Amino acid sequence: MSKPVPPTGTKRICTECAAKFYDLDKRPIVCPKCKAALPDAVAIVS
Repeated sequence: MSKPVPPTGTKRICTECAAKFYDLDKRPIVCPKCKAALPDAVAIVS
């Protein structure tokens, strides 16, 4: 039996440092690498 996967939100790309991260459905969106607040962060569509 597999473990349930916790929700991770939307995958994003930081517009300041280009780091890829999940927003964890939190607002405002904050990059975990450079700590920039990203109101217009780019979502990755896959």
